[in-house]
Amino acid sequence: MNFREKLMKGIIIRLSIIHFIMTILSYWEISIGLELLGQTYDMLSVAWMARELDFDKYQKNDLIPIRILIDSKIYDLYIRYLGVVKSKIAGRKQECYVFSPLLVEGEVFKGGENMKIWLSKDEYRLPLMVEAKILVGSVKAILDRSASKYGDFTE
Repeated sequence: MNFREKLMKGIIIRLSIIHFIMTILSYWEISIGLELLGQTYDMLSVAWMARELDFDKYQKNDLIPIRILIDSKIYDLYIRYLGVVKSKIAGRKQECYVFSPLLVEGEVFKGGENMKIWLSKDEYRLPLMVEAKILVGSVKAILDRSASKYGDFTE
């Protein structure tokens, strides 16, 4: 039997997971409580947050501060703006904003600037591709099609 609780009040987040093992009459509990500061993101939401940035006001290699929640800890880090490149992604060539968030080594990612994110340089700013080195190799995610209010994108 499992019991899960997710509680969010204001800027306090608490997640508790309790797992009961009835056959041996024991249980274990994980409880995390964090005070979230304003504009705190997880690694997946960094690409979506960056859609709101005005990259045209930055120069190549500028550092943009960002607060990230990783492995139950909050870090004040940055993303490095790498400029505009013309890339062929999913068979389609287009201009993209490229940036690299500073990562903290944890349960998934290697530390350092080991991730790159490509956003379409258009009104929709879709995250078209993400590449990252992780502890057991690397991952690459490519948006190959999209049909939404944010624009159509197909191979």
